[in-house]
Amino acid sequence: PPRRLARSRRFEQEQHARFWWHRLPTSRYVPPVYGYLTDREWELLEEWYEETASMGAAGEINVPAMSVIQGLVMGNGLSRIVQLGHFHGYSALLLGFMLRAMGSRPGLFSVDISPEATAFSQSWVDRAKLGEFVHLHVGDSARSARRREPTAPTARDRLAGSVFPLRRAFAHAPGSGLGGGFFFFSLATAR
Repeated sequence: PPRRLARSRRFEQEQHARFWWHRLPTSRYVPPVYGYLTDREWELLEEWYEETASMGAAGEINVPAMSVIQGLVMGNGLSRIVQLGHFHGYSALLLGFMLRAMGSRPGLFSVDISPEATAFSQSWVDRAKLGEFVHLHVGDSARSARRREPTAPTARDRLAGSVFPLRRAFAHAPGSGLGGGFFFFSLATAR
């Protein structure tokens, strides 16, 4: 594979369950989602992997599924995404990199119930200089923000109306016990 794709092959040697997608017996899978990352974005992602591993906090979406989401987002030129649950920020970073590559604003609005996870994710969004494309919020995505804050934007507000959900059905490796989340995308073209 091209150099940008092959650089993720180093994960084949990692024994942690979070790298299951590189040890499939029938393929030497290289996630397409990593192919478009700049060298600096790849370095940052490797640093993210190292830091979350040192914390014992695997929190990335199923990487093959993220490649499907990449095709959906970049292939359709989506510019508005709401994510319900960002945990330690893996998908927020990758979506932010996609949105920046496309010059798409307002970008990603992500809500997570954990102030600690949001602070951690925000530190990585800041390091990646994605503040223009990624907006993180602490809140309970299962409850209406308008009930607590009458002026708070809803997912539909952020998406400018047109909404379709995509369930992260395979959010983590089988048997990992980690939960998933939802992404909502807008087909609206207004920026």
